Amino acid sequence: MQTVIYCEPDCLQDSEVQAGIQYLQSHIYSQGISHPSALCTTLRALEQRLAAKHSECLTVLYLTYLSDVHQALIARCLALCPMPVVVVAQTFDGAALSELLSCGRVTFIPSSLSAARINSVLQLAQLRFAVATVNLAKTSQLQETIDGIEVIKQAKGLLQAQGISEGEAHACLQRQAMAHQLPMAVVAKRYIAVTLGTK
Repeated sequence: MQTVIYCEPDCLQDSEVQAGIQYLQSHIYSQGISHPSALCTTLRALEQRLAAKHSECLTVLYLTYLSDVHQALIARCLALCPMPVVVVAQTFDGAALSELLSCGRVTFIPSSLSAARINSVLQLAQLRFAVATVNLAKTSQLQETIDGIEVIKQAKGLLQAQGISEGEAHACLQRQAMAHQLPMAVVAKRYIAVTLGTK
């Protein structure tokens, strides 16, 4: 996993930030936790680096203030390629931070991050990312199930409008699904498309 570091020029003046970056660039690589890290000092360079990456990545941002611009960048990067993100910011807006953390893939450290804590913070970020990824997959699967139930319900309604009972409508969809070896939701969706397309 590669570590990509973004540090605002003002933060680079902080000796604790400098020590943290040096630790990220040397010790983590030597311990086999990460590939050599890349340091960016502009948002454009960071976004280009993340857009061009070809391997797993962990991103650490050192900020004086967590702004809307930073949040938008993080959202774009996560949409492009999900990754664990660690944000270290001296000041922030609480409501904006809540929105940022809601995806579960961002770990926030207020004020500063000492070199002594970096390993544990990166492990936490990777753990939060893994848990969020599993939860998002489960949520997506649950939503597909709910959508499938709604589609089947709608198709049964259309069949019932032709004068058959709900049980007969269900059995009809079930027979078609078995005959074509397809999920009932797929058969129901096709039936709705054909029925409503002819009206």
